[in-house]
Amino acid sequence: VYGSDGVAPPQSLMPVSVNRVLHQGNGLGLVVAPGGLWATDGTAAGTVSLLVSPGQQIWPANSVVRNGTVYLLVGSDLYASDGTPAGTQRLGVLPALASVETSFNSRPSPLVVTDREIFLVASTPATGRELWQLDRALGQFTLVRDFAPGRFDGVDQAVPLGAGDLVLVAAGDETVGNEPYVTDGTSAGTFLLADIHPGSGNSNPQLLGIAGARILLLADDGVHGRELWSVPVPVAGAAALQSVGFGCAGRGAAPILTARGAPRLGNATFGFTLAGAPSVVPVALGVATAPGLTLLAGCELRLGGSQALTATTSTFAGSASFGLPVPSGSWAQGVQLAVQGFALDALAPRGFSATDGIWCTFGR
Repeated sequence: VYGSDGVAPPQSLMPVSVNRVLHQGNGLGLVVAPGGLWATDGTAAGTVSLLVSPGQQIWPANSVVRNGTVYLLVGSDLYASDGTPAGTQRLGVLPALASVETSFNSRPSPLVVTDREIFLVASTPATGRELWQLDRALGQFTLVRDFAPGRFDGVDQAVPLGAGDLVLVAAGDETVGNEPYVTDGTSAGTFLLADIHPGSGNSNPQLLGIAGARILLLADDGVHGRELWSVPVPVAGAAALQSVGFGCAGRGAAPILTARGAPRLGNATFGFTLAGAPSVVPVALGVATAPGLTLLAGCELRLGGSQALTATTSTFAGSASFGLPVPSGSWAQGVQLAVQGFALDALAPRGFSATDGIWCTFGR
């Protein structure tokens, strides 16, 4: 690995050979070497060893990045790293005698990281291939459900569903077949989302994502072949955040609106942060019951339905925070809101700048 600022000649950064790049982001590159895991910011002083793991294979396909943290499997251990030695820690150990298939093209990563939880698709001689959940207090994985009881494989793959703690699992047994299940890691919170291929047939579902109020899947019902299917988001109870449209700039680039956390039921700290506004100017967060599209002097206003506005003043750094606590009652599951941020900008032709819109669904 060599580093350069584009002016000085490249200099060697690491004293060991490098096998592969694990992750790039937050101004750092995480690279795998025969002796373990390293991080570099492109300078010799900023190149440090994070994890010494002689003889242990570390594969990018068995790692997941969420909120700037890399979660990775090292032998039979699960680690997390933010790119610093102090922020690199062992979280737990895999189930006894467990084996994890290294994913390449056919399946997503066996690690599934949601807003607060960590899941793993792994095989053991007693359970076959099933879904496990990390008990952070014990540092061990526990079985979520034995979808195909005994040593038979019950789980094909699992992926996060939305922005909360739900997981979509392609799973089943000889009676149901391979169908889409939803789980929050509890027995009561695990259920069949849809029997797309009725009976014992396999629909082999693959999540494409969430668009508006629908969950989109590729699946085979046994009649039409592998086609596009959709399920309403409230049926699954998923929390979701989706970007809508484009922001409009003022004196500089368009301001940016980001969510703080996930819109999970009972999340009292949920809200939004607006950044990139002018210093010490009125800013506002618009909240609406539906997305919309109104063009005003070339700016997309993405709020429709009933609307409300809350205002404050930006900091010297041009940022502002807006709270939007999510109720804990089950009645709030499936509630959808459109939000957009605005900032007064005297140098903008229209007098203000705006962020893109965010379509927010309350769920689990």
